[in-house]
Amino acid sequence: PGADALRRMFRHDRARLRRDDLIALAALGVGLLAVGFLLYLPFWLGFRSQAGGVLPNVFNPTRTQQLFMMFGPFFVLLPLFLAVEARRAGRRMNWRLGFGVALGLLLLLLLALVALVALGLILPAFRGSALSIVENAGGWDAVWPIIINRRLEALLTPVLLIAGIVLVVGRLFPRRSVGPAGEAAEDEPQKAALAYAPSTGFALLLVGIGLLLVLAPEFVYLRDNFGTRMNTIFKFYYQAWVLWSVAAAYGVYTFFADHQLPVPSAGVRAAAGAVTALALFLGFLFPVYGVYSRALVETGRIADPSPPPLTLDGGPSFVILDDYEAIICFDQLISGDDVVAVEAIGPAYRSEYGRVAALSGVPVLLGWENHEGQWRGATYAEAAGTRPQDIPRLYRDPRWETAQEIIQRYGIDYIFFGRSERDSYGTGGEDKFRENMDIVCQRGTSRFYRVRPVETAAR
Repeated sequence: PGADALRRMFRHDRARLRRDDLIALAALGVGLLAVGFLLYLPFWLGFRSQAGGVLPNVFNPTRTQQLFMMFGPFFVLLPLFLAVEARRAGRRMNWRLGFGVALGLLLLLLLALVALVALGLILPAFRGSALSIVENAGGWDAVWPIIINRRLEALLTPVLLIAGIVLVVGRLFPRRSVGPAGEAAEDEPQKAALAYAPSTGFALLLVGIGLLLVLAPEFVYLRDNFGTRMNTIFKFYYQAWVLWSVAAAYGVYTFFADHQLPVPSAGVRAAAGAVTALALFLGFLFPVYGVYSRALVETGRIADPSPPPLTLDGGPSFVILDDYEAIICFDQLISGDDVVAVEAIGPAYRSEYGRVAALSGVPVLLGWENHEGQWRGATYAEAAGTRPQDIPRLYRDPRWETAQEIIQRYGIDYIFFGRSERDSYGTGGEDKFRENMDIVCQRGTSRFYRVRPVETAAR
């Protein structure tokens, strides 16, 4: 809808959206939502979210150095783009509208923060937890200095973001054509006052949306299982990065190479080019050292005299080789994903758990519990049932009757026994699998047990 709004502005002489345009844009937005919903209908039918409203961000504003670590190259490239566009706009730059919109957004976010804090202190459902946060921080006398000091330390962050919004809005919606005396020329077409290409308008739109995505979590964030703004930052910053990367690429082109428009002097371009090259060079260091750190240092490969083989999925680096080879064999053995496997359950972000599902794509009875809970929200307990208790019992209990009952209840086809299963549950319960199931894909001490056809028929 935003891009279509720009298109409609360019179509009209005075570059203003008429009532029929607003109706058409609303219809387009509703239509896109409807189509998106229908295309994802199979997902929505089973989707349960952990999202539970909006919370105020009182204690954790983003310091400017933290923001620069995330978006450093853009803090060089985008200001160059916005500065040259403001210069091209000249007297038609709509500073009044830019400041009005930016300060209005800031006021709206501040009011949202204050309102959410007030609701948290008033509503009985949240009052207890809100007051406990204050008490744990040392009471109100200690909380206020913390809030003020943190906001002052991070003051430059909202200032930079607000300044960006001022420039974007002021350029996107210029003043009417200005006459010799400085007054607006009401009788001249507004189309001439735009004075920027549609591609420039689209790039400015991307910059503006990215600024909003980064600014909003400074004041509010989405409530989830974590109770912090971590997931909001994670999701919003990724989107802002994508938007800004496209806009910055266009900005570099129009700043240095778009000779159809006024460009800075050769000296300014040379200095800006040097800064741009430095910013890009520093940005390119991350993938080099990031890959080195993740693939070689964190996995211990660089210190291992006989490291495991390199693979595209990285499997041998985060599971032992016997487990990896058994899982790859299993992946090649089965066809489709209409089977259910079981592996050990354990803490999240531990690669020794969840590796069968990760490397084969086969559904397992239960993965990382905290992630399963995030995906299903309040319905997780009902969906999981007794799986967290049944899986350890399946591995530990030496009686086949116990295992048989669990296998039939969940429709299990394969049971994996590798290092994590032995470390988590011991080997005392493995004999029942050897005696009543078929071994497939064995590598060293890692193996899959397949449910025999008679058990499958019983289901």
